[in-house]
Amino acid sequence: MSESSFWNYVELVLASVIHKRISPQFLVLGEKGTKSMAANLFIGNLPYTFDETKLTELFAQAGSVVSAKIISDKYSGRSRGFGFVQMSSDEETKAAIEKFNGFQVEGRPLVVNEARPMQARN
Repeated sequence: MSESSFWNYVELVLASVIHKRISPQFLVLGEKGTKSMAANLFIGNLPYTFDETKLTELFAQAGSVVSAKIISDKYSGRSRGFGFVQMSSDEETKAAIEKFNGFQVEGRPLVVNEARPMQARN
């Protein structure tokens, strides 16, 4: 890893921690003892009846789930139909995308892809 890519990585991790997109304990050791960050997955088109326990159980079929979060409306508390899952390794993340993108849950095809950083609102 070159020095510039190392500092780009450090900047990405710090920004993610500061903006609470990840918690520091979700950093896992990668190859040769370097730190790497397992990808956070965006899960869209979730049934509104789905909860975090069901989401964790579903994605556990692809590997070890570090965290699962369903986003809910702040006023009604009802699910907004999407969430995020973090797997413990990059291999498990790829396996989850392959296995669950388009997977039918309660008649709805899931949309599963790598989550992008949240854009700043004006």
